[in-house]
Amino acid sequence: MDCVLPCPFTPETDPMIHWTKEPEYTPVHSYYRNQHQHLFQHENYRNRTTLSDQGISTGDAPLQLHKVNVSDEGRYTCYVTTVRLDNVQESSVNLTVYGE
Repeated sequence: MDCVLPCPFTPETDPMIHWTKEPEYTPVHSYYRNQHQHLFQHENYRNRTTLSDQGISTGDAPLQLHKVNVSDEGRYTCYVTTVRLDNVQESSVNLTVYGE
């Protein structure tokens, strides 16, 4: 099963987008310099996340999480800022997973 976590923001030039999972701020997905950055992505999320490039230009960076399992349950936070770090926007969502 897949799920989509919303992240609306005010569009800016060259946005930096970071999705993390609390409480350890585990890196789930990052996007900056106009490309997806997977180098620091936590291994539990490798090949399981998608961020729509189309949405980024219009102020929406929803994270699609593939193959959701019970260990994915928790609070996810989306941080959006600019390269100049002059406008930080943050939104959070709680993911509840019901096991079989």
